[in-house]
Amino acid sequence: MLNVLGKIFGTRNDKEIKNVLKDQVSINALFLLAMAFEKEGNYEKSLNIYLAILENVTKNEKFDVLQKVAKVYFKAGFLHKARFSLLEILRSKPRNKEATTAFAPAIPLRPSIKL
Repeated sequence: MLNVLGKIFGTRNDKEIKNVLKDQVSINALFLLAMAFEKEGNYEKSLNIYLAILENVTKNEKFDVLQKVAKVYFKAGFLHKARFSLLEILRSKPRNKEATTAFAPAIPLRPSIKL
């Protein structure tokens, strides 16, 4: 993931990239960039950015990013990975409406994984 961000920022220094990810303005900019890649259909780049952001956000922001990750996995056809992302959200917020309804096809009727 850091390689993708290194290409975006024009550096290979992981320390510099991690410093950028600590700044809230940069995280918001990366979030918008990931959304642009997602809209364009470039799911791999979008996922890489979302996953890098996910490692550097607070617990409250984590659920928003996880929903985006699940949505991109779902759009890319990775239903199993989308389901795991959704289950992670539902473990902490079982009444999350978006996680339970928007991606219902990714959740089997009888989940084999216990919440």
